Amino acid sequence: MARALRQTHGQSLAPGIPINAGLMRDQMSVFNLPEAFLNSLMDEFVTTDIVAVALAGSYARGDATHWSDVDIIRYATTMPTTTEERYTLAIRDGRLVSVSTTTIETKQAELTQPEAAIFAVPGLRQARILHDPTGALAALHQHARDFTWEPLRTAASAYASEMVMGQAEEAHKLLGALNRRDESATLYAAQGAVAGLTRAIAVGQGVLIESENSYFRQVQEAAGRDSVWTRYHRIAAGFVVDATHETPADAIGSAALDLYCETARLLQPLFLPRHLLVIETTLEAIAASGLAPTD
Repeated sequence: MARALRQTHGQSLAPGIPINAGLMRDQMSVFNLPEAFLNSLMDEFVTTDIVAVALAGSYARGDATHWSDVDIIRYATTMPTTTEERYTLAIRDGRLVSVSTTTIETKQAELTQPEAAIFAVPGLRQARILHDPTGALAALHQHARDFTWEPLRTAASAYASEMVMGQAEEAHKLLGALNRRDESATLYAAQGAVAGLTRAIAVGQGVLIESENSYFRQVQEAAGRDSVWTRYHRIAAGFVVDATHETPADAIGSAALDLYCETARLLQPLFLPRHLLVIETTLEAIAASGLAPTD
């Protein structure tokens, strides 16, 4: 296998072959990774069933730190069958390398699913192509650059509605856990509620997530930095401590219930009729409990 880092249509970035020295310098300054290291990864991970490879994550964005992993995405001819084949970790030259394997078709489909597109679109836009002899990955990247939210708006609204309806279960778990002073159950349910309600806002408002590191911050900004939603989210997610409650678990659980109520208020115009009974009954139960004194 050739040691050259391959770009679209077989272009080489191998040492001593100055196809585009300016491009090479720009890419290496963004990647902040030695070319020889990237070449060695290509030698290892471009196998006969791999049609394209990209560098993603913090090294592609140019904000990697000493502790950042090197994100490699491989595009195979067929989808791997096991979890470890689809995602695994390795140590190479002292660096943590994460290797994800998918297909062009699978990633393309993510651009049509709002709950996946909020992550997939920025990821593709940021990624750097390392190997793409047929140009299939370049075409997928162009599709991501051309992406607009409007065609997904109806599906996104339905997803957000279903998500708020589904989080009623976590709200009921929180009511029970807070009532019996069960810290473990409270914190577990709160964790689930924060994850689900954050996703509901992100998808409902079409927030394209630039990085997992910025996920919470971006959704808080979409809801409003000084909004009631963000205040409850920051307590429930652990950004700040609410000392007005007897225990941290009480504060987090109460804030998670308030977060449910505020999420429902913000997304109410999107709710589908079939979800309303569950959502409204849950809001009534929260109000009647007195466990989430919304102000």
